[in-house]
Amino acid sequence: MSSKNHTNLRGRACLVLFLIYFAALTYLYFGKISKIATLPKEIYGIPFDQIGHFLMFLPFPFLAHGSLKGKRKWRNLLFIFFSGIVIAYAFELLQEKVSPT
Repeated sequence: MSSKNHTNLRGRACLVLFLIYFAALTYLYFGKISKIATLPKEIYGIPFDQIGHFLMFLPFPFLAHGSLKGKRKWRNLLFIFFSGIVIAYAFELLQEKVSPT
């Protein structure tokens, strides 16, 4: 397999994984999921809600970077950084209005 085909396949795979991840993230944020009463309120002084949000958004930059192609590395990284901030902020704003709880 040539290097170009391998890179193209990797980009497509990352794009598919990114779309699946984004759909799952949207469902976890806005879906009707019953609350689990046994979750701790905080871990080592950090609210569990913040830990969950961090873990949910952790794959975003890696999958986004893998799905973007081209030689504009810094432009892609800036795009990923600012789009991640906008998406996380939008989810937080919409969560209060759309979430059933």
